[in-house]
Amino acid sequence: KVTSGGDVMITDSNDLSVDVIDAGAGNVILTAGGAINDSADDDALVNPSNDIDGGVIDLTAGEGVGNNNRLEIQSSTGDIDITSSNGDINVLHQATAAANTATLETGIGDIFFTQTGDVSLTVDGAVTTHGNITIEMTGDVATPDTLTLSGTQTAGGGDTYNARTSVAGSISAGTVTADTIDFSTVNGDIN
Repeated sequence: KVTSGGDVMITDSNDLSVDVIDAGAGNVILTAGGAINDSADDDALVNPSNDIDGGVIDLTAGEGVGNNNRLEIQSSTGDIDITSSNGDINVLHQATAAANTATLETGIGDIFFTQTGDVSLTVDGAVTTHGNITIEMTGDVATPDTLTLSGTQTAGGGDTYNARTSVAGSISAGTVTADTIDFSTVNGDIN
């Protein structure tokens, strides 16, 4: 467990197993030569505890992020950058910031990014060399939210790009490259 009022920066040439990192308003920067995973398998819980709380969250791995046990994170600034050389990315962002921006990239592997919290999400780039991409956002009926796909959006290697909103929310997309593209909304538009 790491608790800090300032930035938290951890580098490991192997795997990183995360129990709790709470940086308050500080930024969290994790770098692993292997994978970065939750130390506990709590994927089935409805509202799991966050593994990482901080301002900017920047995760860089060689072999996946949340690929064995999904990572649950909360960025108070809404600024998330997750990159892996290869391997899956599987992250739940339990958002509190009014505006959230995520950049997601891996080589051979799938991306699965879910945001809850009834606030809008901009994915400013989601890229796989060979793998599926799934982006999910839980919107808000009272104040409709938007899932915006901007920048480079590519599910490489003949794979599928899925984007969905649940409860309420629209999808606004620029250019998306994939063999199969599947967008779905509840009480929202697709542009």
